[in-house]
Amino acid sequence: MKIFKSSILTAGLLLCAGAAQAALTAGSVAVLDGSGNSRETFTNAERITLRQAVYNSAASTNTLSFIFRIYNPSGGAVFSQAGNSVMNPLPGNSYSTFGLGIAQFYSVPGVYKFRGEATLNGSTVVQEKTFQISSPNINLIYPPNGASGLSDNPVTLRWVASGASTYKVTLAEDAGLSLKTHSGTTSSSMYSYPDNPSGTLGTLVAGTQYYWKVEGLDAVGNEIAESTVYRFSLKSGGATKFTCGYNTTQINIATNSFMTDKIAST
Repeated sequence: MKIFKSSILTAGLLLCAGAAQAALTAGSVAVLDGSGNSRETFTNAERITLRQAVYNSAASTNTLSFIFRIYNPSGGAVFSQAGNSVMNPLPGNSYSTFGLGIAQFYSVPGVYKFRGEATLNGSTVVQEKTFQISSPNINLIYPPNGASGLSDNPVTLRWVASGASTYKVTLAEDAGLSLKTHSGTTSSSMYSYPDNPSGTLGTLVAGTQYYWKVEGLDAVGNEIAESTVYRFSLKSGGATKFTCGYNTTQINIATNSFMTDKIAST
């Protein structure tokens, strides 16, 4: 019985609030990355979350609805999501979010615009947020693909790229990069092979065919771009792997003399 009276009282209050046409005002609007942080720059390989928050001054029996749209750099609508709603919103802040992959609407690099529309009791609040999208790319420059007989010491790999925070370089003795020789990271667009590398095979060997590629990573280490695979080889005198030389001594019994043969370093 008490629950029934309470329900009637609550319903009556909500009806009065609805009749009072609760005022709706703008709160915050943001474009969030995969970690939930608000950002203004993204790459076309990421996921984003659209978020709009509004404030309603009184409880309402009506539905607070949201419509999210994204516009490309030319101003054309490339994404629209309706149906996000809050039933019978109470006084205070209300918000809606929607996540999607940038690839779903991306066409060209540039400045995109997120437009959120919140509607309650016939009143609409519009909020907008612009954000930049780049298309990360990695083009290997040096050594050129198929280069042979390089004498560089050390070998310095170079490429041109955009849109990544850091780059991961991988070298291997097979095109599939499973026989890894070495890998390392850098924030620049070049990488010099170390004198004392760590890895399965270590130092480069003259005459061996090596394959390499570069991956672009975002600020939290996710891969957002990848180059093609190039190959090269070195000649003697380059950054090669050396085996220590040694002497062997033989005794000529007849002449009681010694003969020494030098085993050359390779």
